Amino acid sequence: MNASFTVLAGAAARGGLGGSQLSSTAVTAVGGAMAALAACTGAFLITRRQRVQ
Repeated sequence: MNASFTVLAGAAARGGLGGSQLSSTAVTAVGGAMAALAACTGAFLITRRQRVQ
């Protein structure tokens, strides 16, 4: 059995981590802000839960 395939020509992947090009400053800032918001929300929920019990 002989398997054959064809590789199609295309552009490089665009993106940040894992991509072939670096992410822009704006994308990095938005990602950092989202991570900080998630950390603050998690801390708020944990402290709120401890106060309720």
